[in-house]
Amino acid sequence: MQASMTATAATLQRFCLAHDEACVVPAEALGNEGIAATVADWLLAARRLSEDQLRCLEAGHALYQQRCRDLHARAPRSWFPPRRTNLLIAAHTHGVAPYLEPFGGTSSLLYACDLDTHPEYVAALLLHMERLSLLRSVPATIGFNLSYWFDRTAGERQAFAAAARAARRPDAAAFAALADAFEWIDELLHDPLRAPAQQPAEPYLHIDGADLYVPKRLQPRLMALAEAADVAVRAAVQAHAATPARSPVPSAPTRAPGAALDELCDWLRQSRAHVVIHGPHGGTLWSPEHDDPIRVQRVLAEAGDAAVASIHADLVIVDARSRQFLSCVAEPDALPAHCAVLETGGGAYLDAARRAVVYELQQPAFDAQTGTAPPYHRLLLGARVMHEWGHLAHAAKLLHVPEARRAEYRAARAELGERFARVLNDAPDGVANAIRTELADIEPRSAEQPAALARKTLARIGDYLANMMAARLIPGEEMQAYVRTNVRHHLDEQLGIVSELARYAYEVHYLALAGLPRSYFYETSRFPDYFIATGIVAQDDVERLFDAAGRVLACYAIDEQRLRVPPLH
Repeated sequence: MQASMTATAATLQRFCLAHDEACVVPAEALGNEGIAATVADWLLAARRLSEDQLRCLEAGHALYQQRCRDLHARAPRSWFPPRRTNLLIAAHTHGVAPYLEPFGGTSSLLYACDLDTHPEYVAALLLHMERLSLLRSVPATIGFNLSYWFDRTAGERQAFAAAARAARRPDAAAFAALADAFEWIDELLHDPLRAPAQQPAEPYLHIDGADLYVPKRLQPRLMALAEAADVAVRAAVQAHAATPARSPVPSAPTRAPGAALDELCDWLRQSRAHVVIHGPHGGTLWSPEHDDPIRVQRVLAEAGDAAVASIHADLVIVDARSRQFLSCVAEPDALPAHCAVLETGGGAYLDAARRAVVYELQQPAFDAQTGTAPPYHRLLLGARVMHEWGHLAHAAKLLHVPEARRAEYRAARAELGERFARVLNDAPDGVANAIRTELADIEPRSAEQPAALARKTLARIGDYLANMMAARLIPGEEMQAYVRTNVRHHLDEQLGIVSELARYAYEVHYLALAGLPRSYFYETSRFPDYFIATGIVAQDDVERLFDAAGRVLACYAIDEQRLRVPPLH
């Protein structure tokens, strides 16, 4: 690999405290002994959490880890192994959408007030969010997790129930309803956690996937619990939507209504902002060729000042990252007007023909006309914009394998294919047939399979190269946000063993671009539990496969004569 960029303490601190009304406890700081002292000190010094809240979080996280690990060991069909996640902790219960995942697939949301309750409550919340990340349904999550309570003592249940009834989180009613269900939960059965001693005397409903058996007479209660949870979450979502947006800009003296829109339009006009703005129905409201923001003014005339200020902050980021990239290109007019891998949508995307990024007022996670950006959105936006420009740089051959390294590249690529083929050949009998079927779909000729496996691993090389370039240009905290979103498990995507391994073999190399160790992947992805502990692959073989992919990636470089980027630190 190229010389890796280490995440400095200052970068990580800026990342953890990047939002005024939320903070992040990074996954790697959540250890078996509690929160890393350095990160804990940052959170305390910035008054994001109190000492008591930190201790409650640490104790709750330890309970989650211990109990989830035990449940998975005893009932692997219906329980998952624990993992570490990046915890977003919102300072207030308003202003942050319930169950927001700032870094998709590797993060969970807690409210600071959750940490004023009890470790039992925090442990149950963490368990709930992990199941929810797999099922995407709150009622189903509540039902699937009922077997968690079988082994809880009366004192543990009482501590949870008291906390649930006093909690102030937006969906607190869902967990209060769960506490009320303790009176009948013990009448449920589970295979194997609570198997009947003899043939049941009454009919039971089997919940597939949860391995839970519910007596017919209790089914109405289970349905009522699921409905109560659903109602609580819908009420929380509706309350969030109805809450007036708060300005992302620090409070200033009272201004006349519409001042934020005037400031936005003045900025567009004076800076000739390098961005294309699309309205809610797709029409262009502004582009770098415009000199009059009248269309922006008309569309946002009814928007509140907080929403407009949030849009303005977004646009400043898009404009800055675009100008930054273009200023580094020796011949910007020579950039291609088409790039096959670029896609439209997603809130921000690159229009290669116009050499500008399109910003959509209808964002994937929120409507920018009515709400403000969620925590950490803007860090991800900056990284996404530079990533899109990176794809164009690759298409322009500004990111390539230099001629002097071509022979090394060919050898490394051949080694990658052979290494991958050996890993698959050593797979146990239980998965061998599935692997053979998948390999036949990829390349039916066995002699050509190593080359096909290398191609599959490197099929999205453009994503890695775009990130390689972005890491040289964007602030470190933006790269932190991007990597934590894009290095994650793919267990729920039904990719197949070969395809999943191929994805991990190159995505794991994003970590070095953000100064994160490879252990971060193992601790947040459940890869060791589902691939290594099951014997599908051996730890040493995985490391060799990842290293082989890394040697191919290391052959790529930025053409620094045509793309002038800051030097590596």
